[in-house]
Amino acid sequence: MTFIEQHKDRTDGGLRWGVESICAVLTQHDVKIAPSTYYDAKGRGRSPRVVSDERWKRIILATWQ
Repeated sequence: MTFIEQHKDRTDGGLRWGVESICAVLTQHDVKIAPSTYYDAKGRGRSPRVVSDERWKRIILATWQ
């Protein structure tokens, strides 16, 4: 996800990389990801686990300090 996000708008020699072309090259190298998977992941919010972890990190750090 991060790699695609960082490179999707890159242009080299007048060619735009784009999500679809990046996914096609990754698939050729046995890293199979469909463009729809990228767009689905990008559209989702943070998971409840991530939200909980962020909350607990502050509590644990404050307790430790």
